[in-house]
Amino acid sequence: MVKINSMTQEIYAGVFFRSSAVGSVSQSGGVPTGAIAERGSNANGEYIKLLDGTLICHSPTVAISLSSATGSATWTFPAAFAFAPNCYINIFDASAVNEFTGNNRARNVTTQSTLLSINSNVQQVYYVRASAFGRWF
Repeated sequence: MVKINSMTQEIYAGVFFRSSAVGSVSQSGGVPTGAIAERGSNANGEYIKLLDGTLICHSPTVAISLSSATGSATWTFPAAFAFAPNCYINIFDASAVNEFTGNNRARNVTTQSTLLSINSNVQQVYYVRASAFGRWF
């Protein structure tokens, strides 16, 4: 157990405690401030920001209907990246019998959104979940 009093408070100023580990993550001039991790979600999915600048985003399930050999959908990230992230998608067919896992299938990646695209000779509805890994500062 850590005991903090007025004499030792200055020593522990840079130490994280359980109460400050999860919360709002921020930076000032490239120097991390705030909590160690921030977790959030919105209509665009879920995200985790880490104090070191790492940002991980996960999309909700997106339905892509193929009426020709290709289909696509745009995913807006739930939190903004500072640089173009690496994107990975998981594709399920409508009957959930076949599952295709691939990386770098996402195209036209920007800091705000990415185009999820799939190619298949089976024209049906596919369900897609995407993840993006990058930096928030």
